[in-house]
Amino acid sequence: MASEVLCGLLFRLLLPVCLAAACLFRYNWLSFVYLIYLLLIPLFAEPTKTTMQGHTGRLLKSLCFTSMTFLLLHIIYQITINSLLAGDNIEPNFNCSSWERSIRQLGFESVRGADAGNGIRVFIPDIGMFVVGLVTWLLCRSLENVSQHNSDFELDDQEKEDEEENKKSEKLELEDELLFEDFELGDEDCELPEEEEVDVEDGELEEADVEESTKMKILRQIADVASKLKEIIGNLITSAGKVVVTILLGLTGMMLPSLTSTVYFFTFLGLCTWWSFCRTFDPLLFSCLCVLMAIFSAGHLITLYLYQFQFFQEAVPPGNTYASLFGISPVVQTDCSHTWMFRVNPDLEWHHFVNPIMLLVLYYTLATLIRLWLQESEDMVKEKAGETEEREEPESSESNMTVYTAEKKRQLWRMAHYRTDERHLLTTQDGCSTPEVCV
Repeated sequence: MASEVLCGLLFRLLLPVCLAAACLFRYNWLSFVYLIYLLLIPLFAEPTKTTMQGHTGRLLKSLCFTSMTFLLLHIIYQITINSLLAGDNIEPNFNCSSWERSIRQLGFESVRGADAGNGIRVFIPDIGMFVVGLVTWLLCRSLENVSQHNSDFELDDQEKEDEEENKKSEKLELEDELLFEDFELGDEDCELPEEEEVDVEDGELEEADVEESTKMKILRQIADVASKLKEIIGNLITSAGKVVVTILLGLTGMMLPSLTSTVYFFTFLGLCTWWSFCRTFDPLLFSCLCVLMAIFSAGHLITLYLYQFQFFQEAVPPGNTYASLFGISPVVQTDCSHTWMFRVNPDLEWHHFVNPIMLLVLYYTLATLIRLWLQESEDMVKEKAGETEEREEPESSESNMTVYTAEKKRQLWRMAHYRTDERHLLTTQDGCSTPEVCV
């Protein structure tokens, strides 16, 4: 259970922070891939022994493979550029040329002449994402091994239970045989010598099981408490989610007034106006609204990120009417003399930097609510399916066993209260073996 909690913290907290940092300090198509991962994480389930074999495990594997591939391509590009410069195959002043601009927007920047900070900035996103993704994947992968160990332990317990049941059945058969012998011989005080030995063996097995399963019981109790706490927190998030979403919509709409921000602000006004009349939203309608707002906020984030590329800033200049109308502002600027330098636009105010953060928080809240609602619907479907299966199970075997047990008890009582010749007569009557009895 501790491993699951740690994996959840890594997956929900550390991994998004590292992905956001990789997108923040480098603007190119390679970091755009990390932005896609950042938007996908809240839609995936937390790492567990089941989800690691499904989409969550594949997401972590692809992240490790992608970051490692990007790092290798960076190293190959730097070696190639330095080799070409050493052989005088390219001009030393190749910055902002057509091929250099295309390759730089793709994600490969030359660090020739760069200081230590900017040189690290080019490589650290891929190195950091590879290390964090690999650690998260390896730690969460151990959950599968733990689940396999638990399944083996459960199989051993099942085998032990089967052995105990077999011994109990043998003991019952022995008691029945001795009881019938007692009835036939007329001995009322017959002793069962082997019963004590069987009881001793059962006691030893029970003590061994208690010693072996003490730790597992403690772990299971901790897991039950943690699962209940997680369920309570999930219910709180689900119940208070409407209020949180409404507040975030209002803050995002007021942070940077623009044409795109009016969508958030008008949605905020509509929700508040509807609730002011003491009216409630249908859950399906509100969930559809959250899905639409999540898609819109994700598209808004992607548009803001793509505008930081040099190509898009040249196509739509920062002072353009359309850029101002839609609230798109350049956070970074490109200097052709020092393409490796990270230059922040000095003309921006604080709300230009807070606006993308508010968009990301709004998207994560909406995506988390959508994922929780989907999980609740799936759990309800599974519970209904389990109830229908339990209702459709045949009960004939249990009823037959009950009838057989009652009939056997009545027969034993009759044989215990009659004489030997009468017991033989009752036995023949039950089987209808003589003509007298059948008549």
